[in-house]
Amino acid sequence: MLIGVTKAQLYADAADWIRSEDARDAFGLLIGRAVSLRDYHCELEQHATKRTFKFCDARNNQPFAAIVNRKWLLFYFRLPSQSHRKYSSGRIEEAFPDVFENALGELTIKLRTVGDVQRLWKFLDLR
Repeated sequence: MLIGVTKAQLYADAADWIRSEDARDAFGLLIGRAVSLRDYHCELEQHATKRTFKFCDARNNQPFAAIVNRKWLLFYFRLPSQSHRKYSSGRIEEAFPDVFENALGELTIKLRTVGDVQRLWKFLDLR
C-alpha cells in the first residue's frame, strides 16, 4: 500500500531524474507493484539528491529499500529481511550472482531493466 501520497510530486521528479529509459521503466514497475502490497506500506523519501523508496512492514521494520540512481535502482535487502530463511544471504546470492554486501551487512543488487524487477519480484514473493 502506498503512503505519503501528499508527496506525489517526488515520484514524478524521481522518474525525471533517471537518465536511462530502461531504469525509468524498472522504477515504474517497482513502484506499481509495491503500491498493491497489503502487508507493507511504501513511500519515497528525498534527502538532498538521495531518493529512497522504502518498504515497511506492520511493525515498521524496513526489510527492503531501493535507492534511485541515474542508470539503475539499487535494491537493498536490509538486515530485517535477512532474519527470514526465505531471504538468507545464500538464497539471495544464488538468485542474484551480482549481489554486493555493504559495510552494514546489507545485500544489494542493481535493477537496470523491467526484467530485473520481474525477477526480483518473483524472488520476493510479497503480498
